[in-house]
Amino acid sequence: MRLRNLVAPLLSSLLLVGCASAPKLSSIKGTLPPLSSDQARIYFYRAYRFGEAYQPEVTVNGQVVGKAQMEAVFFRDYPPAKYKISTSMAQGKHLVLDLAAGETKYVRLTYRIGFDVYPELVDRATGEAESEDLSYTGAMFPTQGFTPAYVAEEPKDGPRAFFRDPFIENLTGEWDITRTIRGKVVHNKASAAWVLNHQFLQLHMTDVSSPPAYEAIVLIGYDHEAREYIAHWCDVFGGRFSAIGRGKLLNNSVAFTFTPPDGSFINTFTWNPKDRTWTSYMENVSSSGARQFFAEDTYRHGR
Repeated sequence: MRLRNLVAPLLSSLLLVGCASAPKLSSIKGTLPPLSSDQARIYFYRAYRFGEAYQPEVTVNGQVVGKAQMEAVFFRDYPPAKYKISTSMAQGKHLVLDLAAGETKYVRLTYRIGFDVYPELVDRATGEAESEDLSYTGAMFPTQGFTPAYVAEEPKDGPRAFFRDPFIENLTGEWDITRTIRGKVVHNKASAAWVLNHQFLQLHMTDVSSPPAYEAIVLIGYDHEAREYIAHWCDVFGGRFSAIGRGKLLNNSVAFTFTPPDGSFINTFTWNPKDRTWTSYMENVSSSGARQFFAEDTYRHGR
């Protein structure tokens, strides 16, 4: 008993470290992907600091989706169906949800004396109120140096990793691009979709000519060890002028720095949640480090 009394406080303090620097859900909601019309969303959260030493795995239909961390919240999207939600400490107290398309459900992870942590469904108003100031620990949401505690226990890189990123998810779909370059305005188009076992988002860009005079394929992924986004840029100029850019997320922007043979180049991708557009601000970098404007693209969803 004395050993338990010594270990439990130490364990709880270690478990809380992962959430201490995580962003609050209310501060990053604008960067989260909208719910698809053919999906349902479940928010899982643990609002109260009781049973700090006990933070079990959360499962949906037997698959681990996260952990019941203290004062933390995450979500998962699912197609309409019936789902069994449990934890590794539920003691037989499970929750079954029959989800419909477009629904958002809130599941509170509750501690009960006796070392049980079990799921319970709450109404949307209660769930929103209780979760908005909790730390967001959603898997694969690196931001400003923050890495979710649960992700640290999953494969970070390699074939078993799964790059699910709410920020980059906003780039999926069809886009019309308005480009300002050398005092002129031109129009291009792009499409973006997940490829290679959901490890990269492939951005395919062309101009509107037929056939296109310019075409590029960009693979956007994430280096978890370096905590950086990575972009492999390939276009019609060929292998010598292809390049790899790296950058970190800061205030809804990633500034990718490329170093091709003809000089450094910075392309800053910025997500604008208010009107759900992207901007791509491109700059040449001189040998002295001075930046010079090259072009700016504005992405709007294609019709």
